[in-house]
Amino acid sequence: MSIVGNRLMLPLSALLQRIPARRFDVVLLRDPDQCGFLRGIRGYGDDLAAVVGRLKREIPLVSYATVRCLGVSAGGAAALYAGEMIGASRAVCIGGGHPLRAPELLKARGLDGHELDRVRGAPSSAAPTSMACYFAEDYPRDRANARSLRDVFPAARTVAIPEIAAHNVLFELLKRGQLRRFLEDALLADRGPARPGAPRQAARAGAPGGAG
Repeated sequence: MSIVGNRLMLPLSALLQRIPARRFDVVLLRDPDQCGFLRGIRGYGDDLAAVVGRLKREIPLVSYATVRCLGVSAGGAAALYAGEMIGASRAVCIGGGHPLRAPELLKARGLDGHELDRVRGAPSSAAPTSMACYFAEDYPRDRANARSLRDVFPAARTVAIPEIAAHNVLFELLKRGQLRRFLEDALLADRGPARPGAPRQAARAGAPGGAG
């Protein structure tokens, strides 16, 4: 599993403790420039396509049963785009939107918001990546963010998480003791046959940032 995101909006350990080490390897990708990966990762790849290409060269993703991507907030869109590029079985965005939904960031960074679209290309797998955009039910901005990504990925599901009115969904779930169950249901659970001969699973994730 790999994590794509600028920050996780909760301690990294809180996330890792809820991902079974016997089932998943985790790769954390971080954009230190906080550009939502529109300029890739400084010193690693100049755009998201270059980041994905280098990741595939350095990690034998084809040896894993599945690859999954998770992105949160500014890393959410990148998780969906990267999931499609990699051929991930699943890509999950939490609270994220299309970069055009953040005009202040684009202006401050000298970006136009179409950087991910320009490098998207064709899906790398014949089997489509299952995509979902999760958002707080009572946080209208993130509802609109989810819809903006569904405009790009029409097959993506938009899923409201009930009784939450904050952008930081993961932290709210952590406080309620519901984070483990959410991750299992949204990202980790097996749905469908794994590739024969692949004993472990890999996934990618992105986000801002015991029991439950």
